[in-house]
Amino acid sequence: MLALPQMAFAGLSLVLTPGATATFADPVQPLQQTWRVEFQIHDWTIPSTITLAGKVFALDGAGLYTALNQDQLWILSNRDGAQCILPLANRTNVLVRVQRDVANSKLSCEEWNSDGGGYAQVSGAMTHPAATTISGGSFGSSLTRAQLGFLRMFDTLLPEGSRPPTTAGLGNLLNFTFDGTGQDTSGRGRNITLAGTSFQTTPNQLPVALPKTDAAPSWSNWTSFRAGFPATLDGSASFSLTDASDSVSYRWQQMAGPSAVRWSNRSIAKPVIRGLIFGTYRFRLQVTDASGKSVSSDLEVGAVATDDNGVVVQANPAADILFGPMIAFGKNPWPWMDQMALRSAEVRSPYLDTISPPGWGTDQPGTISYELARPGQPAETTIASEVGASATTITVANASKLDLTSFPAIIALYRPGSYVNIEELRICSASGNVLTVCYDGRNWRAGTYLRTPAPQLWAVGSVVRQFKMTGTGTNFLSVFCPAGAGEEGQIRTAAGTVQVTPGSNQVTGTGVVWSSTLNTLRIRIEGTHSGQPFVFFAAITGATANTLTISRPWPANADAGAGLTYAILVPGRTIARGWIRPDGTTGRQGADLSTCTSDTDLYTSNIVSEIPGTMVAQHWGFSDSNWVSDFGPNFYDEVLAHYAGYFRSGYNLFRDNARKIGDYWGTNPSFDEGWVPNYGRRTSGTGVVAGAVLDSRDRNWITIRKLASRAVSEIFVGAITPGCDADVRETAYSLSWLAMAALFDPVDTGDPAQPSQRSYWKAQLARALPRDLACKGPNNEYPVSYWKDDATRNLTMTKDSTAVTGTNIPRSLCNFVSSGTINVTNGSTAATGTNFSKQAKISISGKRNGKPVLLMTEFSVQSPNSITMESPWDGDSGTYYYQAESDLWWLAFAKDFTDHENADIIYACRWVDSSNIVIDRPWHGETGTWAGARGNLIGYGQQPFLAGIKVFAMNLASLTDTGSVATSYGELARGTANWILSKGFDPDTGGLHYARVIAGCEPKLNPRLNCTFATYPAAKMESRTLNAEAQNAVRVVYQANPTPENKQFGDQFYGAQWGKLGGPYYDDIYLVPLESDKTWAFKWLGFMFGMGMAHQWPAVRLGGVRPPDFRSASVTFNPAGTPGAVSARIVVTQPSGAEATYACPSSPCSVSVDARQGAHWYRISYLNSTGAVLASQEPELLELR
Repeated sequence: MLALPQMAFAGLSLVLTPGATATFADPVQPLQQTWRVEFQIHDWTIPSTITLAGKVFALDGAGLYTALNQDQLWILSNRDGAQCILPLANRTNVLVRVQRDVANSKLSCEEWNSDGGGYAQVSGAMTHPAATTISGGSFGSSLTRAQLGFLRMFDTLLPEGSRPPTTAGLGNLLNFTFDGTGQDTSGRGRNITLAGTSFQTTPNQLPVALPKTDAAPSWSNWTSFRAGFPATLDGSASFSLTDASDSVSYRWQQMAGPSAVRWSNRSIAKPVIRGLIFGTYRFRLQVTDASGKSVSSDLEVGAVATDDNGVVVQANPAADILFGPMIAFGKNPWPWMDQMALRSAEVRSPYLDTISPPGWGTDQPGTISYELARPGQPAETTIASEVGASATTITVANASKLDLTSFPAIIALYRPGSYVNIEELRICSASGNVLTVCYDGRNWRAGTYLRTPAPQLWAVGSVVRQFKMTGTGTNFLSVFCPAGAGEEGQIRTAAGTVQVTPGSNQVTGTGVVWSSTLNTLRIRIEGTHSGQPFVFFAAITGATANTLTISRPWPANADAGAGLTYAILVPGRTIARGWIRPDGTTGRQGADLSTCTSDTDLYTSNIVSEIPGTMVAQHWGFSDSNWVSDFGPNFYDEVLAHYAGYFRSGYNLFRDNARKIGDYWGTNPSFDEGWVPNYGRRTSGTGVVAGAVLDSRDRNWITIRKLASRAVSEIFVGAITPGCDADVRETAYSLSWLAMAALFDPVDTGDPAQPSQRSYWKAQLARALPRDLACKGPNNEYPVSYWKDDATRNLTMTKDSTAVTGTNIPRSLCNFVSSGTINVTNGSTAATGTNFSKQAKISISGKRNGKPVLLMTEFSVQSPNSITMESPWDGDSGTYYYQAESDLWWLAFAKDFTDHENADIIYACRWVDSSNIVIDRPWHGETGTWAGARGNLIGYGQQPFLAGIKVFAMNLASLTDTGSVATSYGELARGTANWILSKGFDPDTGGLHYARVIAGCEPKLNPRLNCTFATYPAAKMESRTLNAEAQNAVRVVYQANPTPENKQFGDQFYGAQWGKLGGPYYDDIYLVPLESDKTWAFKWLGFMFGMGMAHQWPAVRLGGVRPPDFRSASVTFNPAGTPGAVSARIVVTQPSGAEATYACPSSPCSVSVDARQGAHWYRISYLNSTGAVLASQEPELLELR
């Protein structure tokens, strides 16, 4: 029944081309039949249309269908309602295994590149398995273009992550090798009937070396070896794709590592090695197949010392203080955390290579001189006469304050005390105090950051400033303005030319290739007005292939033009300018840039600076990214996250990632070793401390001491002087810097009054304690005021009245859409009423226990007279006033942020006009002047996840000494940790509340808008994400009270995040967003693995690391064998990497070893009478018996 005769050669693939099809027998499989299908597919072309009709093959009797679609391989188990979609992008030749696991109701699909790499695994649930009467198998379709190297079917399953399928395998239900025939070699005779198909040589039928560690998980080729104990390498997954045999022979060797391991046998699949210590090893496996072809592959793997429970034994006790107990990589009973920790590091590494080392560390040509404007200093004057929005001349009070030695010159206008709504002008000439604006010199920067959207009217007394740097031998144009003089920006594209029309904001390109990716960038166009040249700048607000829409029109009185030169600019490169600090040291601070007017004249856009005085002949560099920001590379301490990965794995990738950021973190110009103040969550000092204490980054101490000094002196975000309404996380970070300086500063004079050394920092903790005691809430929480600085002020409110008056009241204060009456029932989410329409939320002015209350909730509209609320009504049943609003924010009225009582009472309002609003119920307070503020939280209370940072800081402070200060901080840490877990935790979601204590969040009877998350899966994930920042709380509580109940709670708290692959506790919710590589480009890496300390709980629940088990061991040596030797020095290296040195006048010599760590290394050096080394032996293993 074969369409082609038997062919005598091997190594072929079945070629499927559009219209070439084939069929074969595929009998009906029983409903409960377990099966495994394996195949090789290569050299495919994805159909141009989105369709599942591009069939590769179908096994109708088994219910399996495969198709090429959208750069993916779609695998459907039609009888089960299950599917997998495997990625094909950037692949050309893959091995695939599909398994129908009836017992676990799962369709499992795995994929490898033909070289054994690129592993991917996807599963689908068998939602409705059903019997089938359909039979028959087929290949190809009118759309299919692909080649199949083999196809086989088994009635058995393999564990996920097993060796990839090979050509030489033999299926017991079906076996096609396509070696010139369609014969089924399984013995079941399900031969192919071929119609128009052909065969071609299968590419890359070579051996594949796949070195792994023994029992490696499916998601990685390795997990960390336990240093000090025998370990097994595993090459058994290696194979050959030749037809004759998939077997290979093995040859292992060590290429790198901190010790030279001992081998049991280098020529077997699974050799045992001994002598591992902390660090990264690289092993090479060479395999040779039956045809004599060889290939090799390297495996890098970390080794880490642990106790018998898998808890890391650190070489430096400081690591235990900074990180707490650590579970070794690969020993976490919640393995998904290990998988994500490794994946996040792998994802970040290539990006970090692009920013490290950063540009600011390289001096650019020449030097710069500048004096930044400050009141009363040069480069600042005022407007002497009113400047209209269309004025082209500016009269200033004193032009001599400005640098007008060259034109164009740049000046900035702004109102006294306001650092927003700045207008930036180009000046082309000056006569006395009268400055003449260049053509288009008022509109050119409109709408950029902090700039006015259009030219403004400026009153007498408005400030005029200049922010200029003058270079000597500099190349500002090529570094900052490569398109030419004007705005700063790197060129995205300048290909082709453009055409413009006066008064139009449309730009047409010729010879261009544009797309929507250009949106938000800037365009520079060289044009003319009345024949005179000028340069035009605007933002791009829309882009097609050859048309741009820009933020402002080409000037109406400019010349029309075609064939004009243009450049699309990517702004954002900043200057790192050298300066002399007040302490005489040299630093570099960053500045955003406005304009280059020449290679030696450069203007910044910053309105303020930390740099005082005149700076002359300073070096300079540049930066292409703002490291200290919400999108910077160290938000929530990514450096700490990577160091945590390193010290629990021994794997250099983590360490190298930490260094790529941490080695430059202190000196980055947005931070300048602490001289530029910033938010604590952006400053991320703990990883910097880890670098100094654990990784010999000694220069970090400049930064650490400056941070600790700021913690002492800062009045808003320090650890000592801020009021209790200061942001709890920022003051907590300051406390942590102070505590770490008190713990680790290598300088200690013993004088508590002498700054910048350990005894001084300890004394400052004693000064910080009274603030933390005073700010603590009644239940050990740390409540703060949630109030907006941009509140609408000077509102007149009358007691018991709903009318509110004021001036310039913004419509956004109310965001009212509609109102009506609503009928609600206690405990019910259903409500009826009038005039319902879908909006962001509904605010119901009702009563609870007879007292006024406002309930805000999201809702869905069932009809104009019926809605379903997300949160049940928990007030008194009745008919009330409601209003629907267009946002989810709250509204309250108070005097200021210190007015906790009034800020805690939430209202709704309706905007009448700019002078009048109406609130939802009579004003409760006294008649007078008040401020109104909106925000996602308004009032006085605590966000539990932020309290987790507070616990971290106070726990560090408790470790600094044994006195009363340390004791008090330990009590505070335990109290706040208990509050987080008892009040901050929501058992309905398995995660944290977003906020508690705030009146709008209480009582916690039902989910509260912006306080408590809903219980559908996506909302539970949001809630559980917050658990990361509170992991320290679980640790503190359990270590203080290690009861079974607390252990069970900790398992639930941790497993709610990391339970995807199972663990002591898990459910059907896990943090799905972490599966996307894009997640790790933002704050989440530090959030989870840095300040989140995801390594802690799995070790804490085991009681932490076991104590040392020190034992004596004897080492014999023979000084007589070395002429002149009179004694020996023995260096013992623990598996952790810690070393101890022993002076040994005679043999044998007693040394101490830690039995929990296993085998140690020792090295004998022979000394003469003066102590000089005469000879050293190779290291030897000291085995424990």
